[in-house]
Amino acid sequence: MCPTDTRFCTLLEPFVDDLQSSNEDLRRQATLNLYERIIVQYADALSDVVKSLVEEIQIFVRTKMSNPNNINENRAALLVI
Repeated sequence: MCPTDTRFCTLLEPFVDDLQSSNEDLRRQATLNLYERIIVQYADALSDVVKSLVEEIQIFVRTKMSNPNNINENRAALLVI
């Protein structure tokens, strides 16, 4: 999933299970924590790095949204956006 900037995968990995949780509070907290980590990690990033991050987010979202029968994966994709 991360051919260009592996930092995003490393950053996202600890949050995926919580983002896909059926527990709304857990999903909300994971979203907030992921947002904070992205801000810290990429605050001073060059435009090429930010572009790479956006591409990785698109791949993640497409992958998670590809299965319409898995509501929790779909929610995770939307939360990452």
